[in-house]
Amino acid sequence: MRRIRRTRIITSILVATAIFASAGLINANNSSTDNDNKVTQNANLNQDLVPPRPNTVEPFSFLLSWQRDPAHTMTIDWHTTGQGTPTMQYRQNNSQASWQNIIGETKPFPYTDRFIQRVEITNLLPDTEYEFRFGPDLKQYKFRTMPADNRSRPIKFVTGGDMMHNWVTMQQVNQTVAKYDIDFVAIGGDLAYADGKPDAFNRWYQYLEVWTETMIRPDGRVIPHLAGIGNHEVKRGFTSSYENTNNAFDGTHEWRLREAPYYYNLMAFPGNPGYAALDFGEYLSLIFLDTGHTNPIPGKQTEWLELALANRAAFEHVIPIYHFPGWTSVRNPESLQSQQVRKHFVPAFERYSNIRIAFENHDHAYKRTFPIRNNQISPTGIVYVGDGAWGVSLREPGAHVGTDMGWYLEKAAAQRHFILVEINGDALDLQMIDERGNIFDSLKLSNRDLVTSVPESRTPSTFILEQNYPNPFNSSSLIRFALPERTRVTLEVYTLTGRLVTTLIDREMNEGWHSANFRAENLTSGTYVYRLRAGDRVITKKMMLIK
Repeated sequence: MRRIRRTRIITSILVATAIFASAGLINANNSSTDNDNKVTQNANLNQDLVPPRPNTVEPFSFLLSWQRDPAHTMTIDWHTTGQGTPTMQYRQNNSQASWQNIIGETKPFPYTDRFIQRVEITNLLPDTEYEFRFGPDLKQYKFRTMPADNRSRPIKFVTGGDMMHNWVTMQQVNQTVAKYDIDFVAIGGDLAYADGKPDAFNRWYQYLEVWTETMIRPDGRVIPHLAGIGNHEVKRGFTSSYENTNNAFDGTHEWRLREAPYYYNLMAFPGNPGYAALDFGEYLSLIFLDTGHTNPIPGKQTEWLELALANRAAFEHVIPIYHFPGWTSVRNPESLQSQQVRKHFVPAFERYSNIRIAFENHDHAYKRTFPIRNNQISPTGIVYVGDGAWGVSLREPGAHVGTDMGWYLEKAAAQRHFILVEINGDALDLQMIDERGNIFDSLKLSNRDLVTSVPESRTPSTFILEQNYPNPFNSSSLIRFALPERTRVTLEVYTLTGRLVTTLIDREMNEGWHSANFRAENLTSGTYVYRLRAGDRVITKKMMLIK
């Protein structure tokens, strides 16, 4: 960060530390306490000791977000050391219109001498640029509302998670992200790694100021920030960690504010109770979920999820985003949270054909699963991508990778990354990009990719060989087939000249649906033929490898 930003952080830390000491929030050896009465005293003390910040001074940091309707609103938060009156100005870009003043609300920045100022600007025009500033004669910035539909232009956003072990790494990734002309960033939890602790406020200072400095496009347009909750936003990480204590989860927003104070005060969305849907017209809905951090997975949250998905069945794209993975790449997939995600969230996802991708985080690696449905690989399944490695130390994929336990993983690697998502009509185009801007994986999905199959609960009445999925493909592809009876099966891949490339299956197999994964890492681009021989029946199809 620039020298002035570092100076601001150090100065604010010293001021806040002095305030904490006088209020009894930090003792001589800098240990923390969760005494709520003292926190209230600290907020009052801030008002008495710190004079209002004049409008002639830029804020320390700011975030743009949405609380609703991204085509017609914008929420702006900024952080100052004076409570004052939260006033800022905006107008449509490249217009001669006068600046419009808007007044918002103020609340304390937890455990510090700063304040959070928030305004929500409404009645904006869709897909339109606006200018804004925090006071007369101060720097002007831009924001852009979202389109009312996705027919006028493609929608682009970046997603990832596990943001900041140190601000230098996060800064590097942010700078790479900001080179892309994206609409917003959607984060799957674990932001500043402050764990809700009173003496870790400086980590939020760093996070917010790095974001403010780096997430601005060259033309001055600020990239909005949406974030779900992760375990490092919460003092004990998970509601299950509070069981059998005198502070057990009680389902109230007061409990959430107390145990995840920074997140619930600093993030305008999703707000209480910590999970919500953000709808972009009827072409996209982002479903932010809480994987057991300030809400249990079973019960009210799953009931809400089922209703939210039913209400969005007509949307073109519905994309869940959450922190703890159901399909892990590093940790044991049989952990409590992973099992609960697969038991409660995944079946709800699978009931709707407009959910083709879900973003998971937490494992500090990269992963992409095969398409999964009914706990098995299926061309009509959902692909789970991510695993959270934006600005953190990396972990090697776990021992279950490449074993029967890790059957669902198509790719897994210790790779820092973010994911660039482009939505164009019914198509989803994903590019997985490292901190240096190199594309190391990609995925294209469309409603046209979905294969109509015989229901898997019934024994097929005839031999079936489906088109491989995906097709074209760049590293591996799934081949599904159905047998009406037990028979000997041979599944082989050939070049167009008739040379045998590999034999995928050669054995007796029972009736029902089966699949084989064809890996082509060592093959050149081109058209290949795959042939199924089942008894005296032979079926042949073509597939295309593109590298």
